[in-house]
Amino acid sequence: MRKPAGFVLMAVLVASAVGYYQQRDIPTEEAPSLKGRSLDGQYLDLQRMTARGPVLIYFWATWCPYCRVVSPAVSDLSVDHQVLSVAMQSGSDSEVVQYLRRNDLQFPTINDPDGALSNSWGIRVTPTIVIVDSSGNVRWVTSGATSKWGLKLRLMLTDSRLNIRACYGNFWNCGYRASNVGCAAGLCRSGPCPRTGVAVLQTDRGHGPFLQGG
Repeated sequence: MRKPAGFVLMAVLVASAVGYYQQRDIPTEEAPSLKGRSLDGQYLDLQRMTARGPVLIYFWATWCPYCRVVSPAVSDLSVDHQVLSVAMQSGSDSEVVQYLRRNDLQFPTINDPDGALSNSWGIRVTPTIVIVDSSGNVRWVTSGATSKWGLKLRLMLTDSRLNIRACYGNFWNCGYRASNVGCAAGLCRSGPCPRTGVAVLQTDRGHGPFLQGG
């Protein structure tokens, strides 16, 4: 049993070292400037976007095999979340547009044909995802394959408007059960609690772990 355990530990250490090496130049505090004209004509400015909430920045490439798995997830997330993508060294504008259309990808994209924009962010591998909070600070960085729900959870935790705390029981912490509850992604949010004045989150079934945000 010692050999498998030792092998797993070594694999984890190697993977961690590789991840650190790949991400060593990516900013870890204040996000650098990121702005430009998207392929559909929008002017995208990270600073302006973060004023409205968290932003998921997606560095990808048409030739990247892992991006074929991650891109559809990011496209789905772009419906309800702010996404800014950068196509790294993937050819001309028309070539990237054709790729997006062919694969039904909807996220706004700035083309980076020579990799200069990606390089200014210290991006060495694709896909790389950086999540920036509403204060303009880098909160999460991940490279390689990742899931839609993993990214969605990171976006939820990045939302500075929610100070999430776990609690348990059949009622919310404030003891108030709202009648008008809007559901999204398996969670429901009520209006402000009349007792504490904070917004409250609950699972859509009304039981299990509850989340209170303030």
